[in-house]
Amino acid sequence: MSVHDLGRYARRQHALFTYEQALAAGISHDTVVRNLQRKIWEEPEPQVYRALPAARASFEQRLLALVLSVGGAAYGRSAVALYGLDAPPPLPEVLVVRSDRNRSRAGLHSTRSLLPTELAVVRGIQATMPGRAVIDACATLPQARCCE
Repeated sequence: MSVHDLGRYARRQHALFTYEQALAAGISHDTVVRNLQRKIWEEPEPQVYRALPAARASFEQRLLALVLSVGGAAYGRSAVALYGLDAPPPLPEVLVVRSDRNRSRAGLHSTRSLLPTELAVVRGIQATMPGRAVIDACATLPQARCCE
């Protein structure tokens, strides 16, 4: 792999790439640290980066950064927004299979299992299927909103 491969990741992932992808592209750990210190890159979520200067992060970038960081899927109101059924929530909502290391992170919800058949890729972001997304979103919305 090469640095050009890092650009391919970023083009497919809303201008984001992970630490593992940077290493696979031949970028050393020290270079990652240096790029962060010099503000050549920023780290919107742990071990997820984007090059600077850049426009303000979009909803999709913030959501995908969290998805990539924890290995989860867009969930609830975030998934509903990806499907174009409602506006994005203020903070991304992501579902992960239970893990102690992620319990305290904002926007994370956990489940005992998440089968591949429950997932789809929407706008380049892994998300729960539409039916589950709507049901999960309705659990946090006022009842009148869910019965519209």
